[in-house]
Amino acid sequence: MSEDLLKEIKSLILSGDSKKIVDIIEKAMKYYSIEDIINKGILEAWREFSKIYEKSPIEAFKIWDVSYLATKKALKVIESHAKPREEIVIIATAKSEGHLLMKEIANTYIKSLGFNVISSKGINIDDLKNPLVKFLVLSCTQDDTEKELKEIVEKIRSIRPDLKIIAGGRIADRIGADYVVSDLLELKNILLK
Repeated sequence: MSEDLLKEIKSLILSGDSKKIVDIIEKAMKYYSIEDIINKGILEAWREFSKIYEKSPIEAFKIWDVSYLATKKALKVIESHAKPREEIVIIATAKSEGHLLMKEIANTYIKSLGFNVISSKGINIDDLKNPLVKFLVLSCTQDDTEKELKEIVEKIRSIRPDLKIIAGGRIADRIGADYVVSDLLELKNILLK
């Protein structure tokens, strides 16, 4: 099968067609891996959105809401096919983080790998006490959250030194995580080791 369905996913997200996106994602899941649907469909749409933003922020803001809602619908369809196992992954951002879309995409991807996921802004210490929690994934996209993220890593190390911390995003290499990832395949390889 050609990549027409993946291009259609991109197009439907950018046009904000939340109705058609559900059927196209269902169809694409018969022919493509979740990695391809997310990387070559959903994330490709957001790469294109970034180009639109660079040329004209006003035009980008005109499509932001509908594109975001279409993306959320697409992610929900993907999540509905997940078959969770016992292990838990916490995916979080700093409480002051404003960019949540990448965390939501990673959340869906981790669920598609079969993990139960706890998703939050900030960290709930009680969640860390659960022995089924094997990884913490931190979204690190804003420079102004660096101090808070470093504090999160230090606090977690004092509570659960065995917990593996994975960081992704622009400032991921600055917070002291065990692993720094730049894409979903790297994340998958660490989680499934």
